[in-house]
Amino acid sequence: MKSIIIRAIASIIIGCLLMAYPEKVTDWLVILVGCLFLVPGIYSIVSYWTLRKEDGIHMGLPIAGVGSTLLGIWMILDSTFFIKAFMMSIAILLIVVAVNRIINNVRARKYGAYVPWIFYVFPVLLMAVSGFVMSKPLEIAGIPFYILGISMIVYGIIELFNTIWLHNMIQKLKNE
Repeated sequence: MKSIIIRAIASIIIGCLLMAYPEKVTDWLVILVGCLFLVPGIYSIVSYWTLRKEDGIHMGLPIAGVGSTLLGIWMILDSTFFIKAFMMSIAILLIVVAVNRIINNVRARKYGAYVPWIFYVFPVLLMAVSGFVMSKPLEIAGIPFYILGISMIVYGIIELFNTIWLHNMIQKLKNE
């Protein structure tokens, strides 16, 4: 029971941190991915130099290892660039999808098909959301972590109440 209570309290604390600092969590996630590129890249380069000196083997320079290392360093040093680039890419993709949907609706109308007005509203809304994402990419990137924080707090509270309730019910049954 103690481990469940500790887990619930930890969930509430982590949820509060995610809600308080969603943009920082996004930065740290990109930095973590940068580390995941950096470590194998360094390993590849070190292996290249070690094997070359020990065995006298003449292999080509591990281009992928160098690229992975450089990308990892770049992600660690400038995480906001990658967050903005990712958010802009998603926004542009959504705009292309929305424009494609409108074009298909117009073509269908040219062929005599009835296309209700609501079929135009959703693509326009999608373009508006994409424009908002493009105007505030860093703030929007933190929203999923904010929602995750709320979810973790709710989970922690429910887990805490369920554990206490179940403990009380078991005690009542033992006393009867």
